Amino acid sequence: ETASENFQAEPDHDVEIKSVGWNSPIVIQSEHESYSSPLGFATDSILGTSIHNMLESSEITVRPDGNTCYSCHGGPNSMRPEWDGHRIDRLGFCKLVPKFLRADKPKILKRVFRKWKELGCPN
Repeated sequence: ETASENFQAEPDHDVEIKSVGWNSPIVIQSEHESYSSPLGFATDSILGTSIHNMLESSEITVRPDGNTCYSCHGGPNSMRPEWDGHRIDRLGFCKLVPKFLRADKPKILKRVFRKWKELGCPN
């Protein structure tokens, strides 16, 4: 059994997205001090930030390699400029969430974005 398979077997009830918004703080409640995923860790790095702030930031990361959303998706060397937090608005990003959920991304971010989408992509 690989670490990834083991992680996938973890129940969803071990973390709860209490609050999330484009410009509103992300609040996560977990039974664990930090919440890990195959691609990284979400500890205090995303708590209290917003989705928009996370997309624009060159400091907020949940990946063990230290890459941020912006380091891959923003700026002149962007791999996917349509994801750039400086160029996209709330409704535009909301439309991209289903694509994000199918990608190989940190599980905690998938949970945050799925919850945000379920709530109608609130500000």
